Amino acid sequence: SVRFLAGYFAEHLAGNQKTDALIMISDSYVEMATAACRLFGKTPHQDIDVVGYDNTWNVLGEFHAQTSPPSATVDKRN
Repeated sequence: SVRFLAGYFAEHLAGNQKTDALIMISDSYVEMATAACRLFGKTPHQDIDVVGYDNTWNVLGEFHAQTSPPSATVDKRN
């Protein structure tokens, strides 16, 4: 799933183009997005910010072994 997502990021993360941040539609995609950034040699929170949504990153199963929580998240207070 990381490599699948990386395919969508290729035009933004490969080459000389400077992308400052990725805004994910949900916190559940942040861990995959940070792993995809690493495939392109980008260090999350240094080279690029990865932002989530829902403020659920700390209760999601995929974050139990997380290496990069979101740079920021939006709490829509559901």
